[in-house]
Amino acid sequence: MPLYEYGCGICRAMEDHFRHIEQRNDAPLHCGKPMERHITPARVMGDIEPYFTVAADKETKKNLWIHSRKQHREYLKRNRYEEAGDDKLDLPQSTPESGESESIDLNSL
Repeated sequence: MPLYEYGCGICRAMEDHFRHIEQRNDAPLHCGKPMERHITPARVMGDIEPYFTVAADKETKKNLWIHSRKQHREYLKRNRYEEAGDDKLDLPQSTPESGESESIDLNSL
């Protein structure tokens, strides 16, 4: 579904809305009036910045330079690595009363 940009002719507020092509002229209301659809250039995401791997390639036993998303995906797949991401893990917490800590096998998560 295309993303359309609309602007308010009164207060100059801008909003983006996903619309079916046949709904592109169904402008949202703002300040009590329909907003105007703006023609904007397509938004294209560039490739990743090159980086040097932290973990060695299992085949070559060397750290590599990665220059593209495709190369990054292939490197992860070839080495059976998983993207760490920024997901929060729900790890068990020790209770202040017990003073004990648990050992956690992160590979089991």
